[in-house]
Amino acid sequence: MIFGKTFKVIFFGVRPKKWLGTERLKEEGKAVKQIYGSLASKVSAKKESITFEESMKKYNLDEAGLKVRMRNALYITAFCLLGSLFTLGYMFLEFANGLVIAGFMCVMLTLMLWVYALREHMNYFQMKRRKLGCTVKEWLVFVCKKTKKGKGTGK
Repeated sequence: MIFGKTFKVIFFGVRPKKWLGTERLKEEGKAVKQIYGSLASKVSAKKESITFEESMKKYNLDEAGLKVRMRNALYITAFCLLGSLFTLGYMFLEFANGLVIAGFMCVMLTLMLWVYALREHMNYFQMKRRKLGCTVKEWLVFVCKKTKKGKGTGK
């Protein structure tokens, strides 16, 4: 009994649970779990498929606007690929000079530009095909057929 009182007197005000905020962490964990649960139920819900024409009406696009968006998608793709070539060259320069962190930053920037170029070209492909939800396999067939100049799948 004396040990308990002595312990409380010596460590008066020392409350590691308060310092660490364990109660707050528990509350935030419950909130995150609740948010994740609501998101997971929305993802698992069946999505309605929307056609290309319906999406054009939704975004108030006509043929001229669609052509402008297609052209802009190609310009953005070309800009990202050109920028990635510059960052790739600069990456080699940074690694040659022994600047490892700057080199890895250039690697990350190059990868981000490639992903952005892929996304924009996929958007262009979907607008050209007038089909939403195209797969990467369909896109690869389109790109390979275009680069082989007529030696594609025979379609």
